[in-house]
Amino acid sequence: MESSYQQEKLGDGRVRFTVTPASMRKPGIGTVWVGALMGAFLVGASGPKQGFFSFVFVAVGAYLGYEAMARLMMFIARRRWGTRGGTFIVSDRGIETTAGALIPREQLHRFVLKNAFPSLLEDRTVVAVGMAAQFGADNAARGARYYRTVADVSWSLCAEAGGRSTTLAGGMNDVTVYGVMADVSKLLAMQVV
Repeated sequence: MESSYQQEKLGDGRVRFTVTPASMRKPGIGTVWVGALMGAFLVGASGPKQGFFSFVFVAVGAYLGYEAMARLMMFIARRRWGTRGGTFIVSDRGIETTAGALIPREQLHRFVLKNAFPSLLEDRTVVAVGMAAQFGADNAARGARYYRTVADVSWSLCAEAGGRSTTLAGGMNDVTVYGVMADVSKLLAMQVV
């Protein structure tokens, strides 16, 4: 699911912005094959040693290992991802956050678009020599590609005022975060650069 936002007019020139964050994609088996292999080994070793059920134990172990490793990667990404979604109200007075704080319009310096994974937005080249090195490099590249997809939906909109930065919403792609910033700027009659 892609990120999106909605505007709701509340009256008295107040508009509520509700940001729906993008959902996080589960990594593919090529990225977390180590977990599947470990799960197959551990569960397979504890099950029957011959016959059809030994295959079932290995298959179940591989699935459980894959799920465990995928959830671990998603957990790590979520911890770095930071704020997800958000609701705030914009009026001619300024911006009201969900915590109830008001950022007065005259104190607002600028809006900042931040990404939780700025270094992952750059392209990377992985070079390896030899079969084992290539295998490891391929796995590292798959992990980098997964985190790159997470970085694509890790944009946050922050408002800077009084020397402090306040995160208004997060978990958005670049199109959504820029749209929210442009619409909030229009309502506050601020110039977007």
